[in-house]
Amino acid sequence: MPPLPSLRVTALRDLVDQLRYASRDALLRDLDRLEALAVSIDPDRLYREDWLIERVTGYRPSADQQDSASLVGEAVLGDLSALAERLSAQAHLSEDEIEGECSTTEQLCQRWAISRKSLDRYRKRGLIARRVVDHEGRDRLIFTQHVVTRFEQSNDQLIRSAKRYSRIGPAAIEQIVARAQDLSETGKSLNESALVICREIGRSHEAVRQILRKHDARAEDPIFAERGPVGPRERELAFRAWIRGIALVRIARHVRRSTPSIRRAINVRRAELLTTMRLPEATPPRKRAADPALPSHEQAKAWDDDAPIEQISEFLAFARSLGAPLGVEERVRAEARLAILARARARIARIRVSTPSAGDIDDAETLLRWSLRLKQALIRAQLPTVVRTIENRLERPLDQVRAASLRVLLEGALIAAGDAVDSFNPSKGGRLAPRVSMGADRFATEWAKRHAPDLPELRSMRAIPRLTRNAPMTDWRYMLAWNLRWLELPPRARANLELMDPRMSSLLVRRFGLSAMPATLDELVEPFELTRITAPRFERLAIYEALRASDD
Repeated sequence: MPPLPSLRVTALRDLVDQLRYASRDALLRDLDRLEALAVSIDPDRLYREDWLIERVTGYRPSADQQDSASLVGEAVLGDLSALAERLSAQAHLSEDEIEGECSTTEQLCQRWAISRKSLDRYRKRGLIARRVVDHEGRDRLIFTQHVVTRFEQSNDQLIRSAKRYSRIGPAAIEQIVARAQDLSETGKSLNESALVICREIGRSHEAVRQILRKHDARAEDPIFAERGPVGPRERELAFRAWIRGIALVRIARHVRRSTPSIRRAINVRRAELLTTMRLPEATPPRKRAADPALPSHEQAKAWDDDAPIEQISEFLAFARSLGAPLGVEERVRAEARLAILARARARIARIRVSTPSAGDIDDAETLLRWSLRLKQALIRAQLPTVVRTIENRLERPLDQVRAASLRVLLEGALIAAGDAVDSFNPSKGGRLAPRVSMGADRFATEWAKRHAPDLPELRSMRAIPRLTRNAPMTDWRYMLAWNLRWLELPPRARANLELMDPRMSSLLVRRFGLSAMPATLDELVEPFELTRITAPRFERLAIYEALRASDD
């Protein structure tokens, strides 16, 4: 004997317990009332328990049960057929006792051209079945004619749509599998392939997805082999491709992963970089704030239109052309940078590496870009100090140092100057120049010790080397971002901005803070007529075009 269905509604479970000792005639009357009740239940309405019990049994509950709860019509409909099955089983109904015509489950499935599972779903929508004992002593479900007729009248559209449904045959399944194999070679996942196929053949997404899942579960060589999470090597590969402007779809296709998994892997890598980096102390101990106010645009103005400098001779000429830094400007920029770093530190503290939020990552990265612009502005004013300090240590103009050695010397001195800026706090008094000079001199001294054999020759004024005009050098601003280079626009891309589409170049200028404060992606949506979905794609495309503009 098959088990009786369970009841989810507590009031109906209690009703079954109350009717345990009811007479057989009373149970039959309850079944008739229950079948009539199913037609009048609205799934979206609320019904009181006492009203429901009265409609089934014909008796109003006692006064102590008047304060009953309300039940949702959908839940009541879902249990009425199960209740009828339990009451008919308790009454020990036989097939011969059912008056008039009735239909079995097989006959009803054939009549409506539906599956047994669909019929079970209809029972939860108010199609009441009775459990009877047939001539062979087996339990079976039957549906009386008036129940079937009422259900057809109230669910005509549902039954019509079910009749139009056709099962996916073996030939169609073979076509779906073959199409999925083609799509998998382009890097699409099972879910993405099912979405493409369902639109092509006019079937539901879930139906196609289940066909592909069942195929892979049985096949020795599945189309979409289950793979674990993206590992560190793939994550680093995807991240490096992403910062070069490669579209996520292309990255996913290359590593045979889904686009969402690659997007998440890149965000995890960005979160790792943010949470493991060492930020300079943001505020003095006595003035530490969890989320200090950011400076105004005028306070933190640190943007310049200097073209990228890619030759040592150009850098030296540029540094010697600058005047002395202003003390007030230096203090305002340094204080603004500390406030921005404090805000960035608070944003980074909210990031969870395992489940990073793209918005929190973007906010933190934008703040760090802003702090980097201020750092570059502070160093820009100190470039003459850096050059003079090195020349004093070597006792020789830098034009007379070999280009290969001078490049290493300048890069190390600039990084030392950047460290001086990181340790500079204007609230403690003093100026930045002594710190920069000390850092550059320390590095130049260490460099001179390593190159001691060359120093006598340099001082003897014999065989004086001359710096060639085309001696290459990494742009000094990019050099200062050695620990934040994934946040910077590469010098090559910056040099190609004038060769690009104006809309793309304007977005990069705004995004990376080349002529104003850096902007988050959300801040770029409205001015560039983008959406939150298209903004990241457009940004990657702009970077990609900027890196390759000069190749065209």
